[in-house]
Amino acid sequence: MRPLTAAPVSGESSTQVLRISGADEATAVARVAWPDPGDATTVLLSARLLDGDGTTPPRVLLAGRAKLAQGTEIAAERIFEPNESATLLFEIGRRGKSRPLTFAVAVEIELRPTIALPRTPGAPVQLTLEIQRVLDGRVIPLETNTLSTFVGEAVSYGFRLGDGGAAEAFEIRLRPVELAGGTAILDLEIAGTHPGADRVDVVGRRQSWITSRDAVSTFAIESGDPPTGWRFLVTPRF
Repeated sequence: MRPLTAAPVSGESSTQVLRISGADEATAVARVAWPDPGDATTVLLSARLLDGDGTTPPRVLLAGRAKLAQGTEIAAERIFEPNESATLLFEIGRRGKSRPLTFAVAVEIELRPTIALPRTPGAPVQLTLEIQRVLDGRVIPLETNTLSTFVGEAVSYGFRLGDGGAAEAFEIRLRPVELAGGTAILDLEIAGTHPGADRVDVVGRRQSWITSRDAVSTFAIESGDPPTGWRFLVTPRF
């Protein structure tokens, strides 16, 4: 985390402190009597970190945008190096014969010790996945699998049937998002290939279900009349 202080050289205003952490952008608003002593100019300051190259510390990009009382806007940007002993000048713009709108800027490095806490898993969930083959409208159960996971954690299952261009392959990814009483929210993702009569369909679908404990939800990938394809039946138990 780096605190950046900016104090106007032109006009009256208080010092602004912008604390920058990670990829977040910090902003502050200053009001300055500029370009003339009786004017009220609003200045928006924003700062964000620029990644270093691994051997040097990250730099700070400071941007300033001033809106004059007449509605005119001026803007400027400058990159600063962290330096605890130096105060640098950041000029946003000039107006007539008045002094330039300038801020005195100091960039400091602030180190804070942090403790990484272990992640606590959510409630346990069992997902029963039944895979059915559909051929000309006939449903043929192939296999049933029990997948164990936790709320917020995804679990996946994949299979392949056949060889070469006629092969069918799917991967099913299930993630319990939330449990509330006897109700569950599940995220389902399916990706794979499904050969048709004269082409191979590439399947990539995502769906969210609101379901209940021990209730069966069905996701079908079928084509034709009568249909041919696959059905995936999911039952949550928690």
